[in-house]
Amino acid sequence: MNRALHPYLLGTAAAVTVVLAALAGWALFGPRTPPPRAAADQTAQPAAARIERYGRALQDGMAGMKYVATEEQLARPRQGYRVTFETADASLLKARDDAANAARQAAWQQRFCTDELRGEMRARQVNVVTGRVVDGGGRTQYVADCVAGQPAPQSGPGGPLL
Repeated sequence: MNRALHPYLLGTAAAVTVVLAALAGWALFGPRTPPPRAAADQTAQPAAARIERYGRALQDGMAGMKYVATEEQLARPRQGYRVTFETADASLLKARDDAANAARQAAWQQRFCTDELRGEMRARQVNVVTGRVVDGGGRTQYVADCVAGQPAPQSGPGGPLL
């Protein structure tokens, strides 16, 4: 055997021994019971259900848009939800033209982040609800963020007023 490799082999064997000893110690002396689960938040479910109903109702009012899911995205207490919609309608997908994309983004922001949604957010103490539009492949096309306490966005003919 090559004498230059001998120290490396000894070092590797020592490292493997230490890892195996640590795993054996964890198996013998580690926690036996899983940690207690946090108490379920009884008020979070109504918030998610109300936001889901809002998303489904929005789907009914828009041709070419299909409600997919509502997911809690941020940690307790009900910080934020993401509502996902899917579309194959070319007029709702991103275009090559930046001005058209800005106008579509602004239209989606106004369509999603309504006074009705803001009222639900206030009533349920939700901070952020994001409305995401994806194409058939799951790629995000547009995102509207509705933030508690944020005024309705202003928009001009070509898109949002900055």
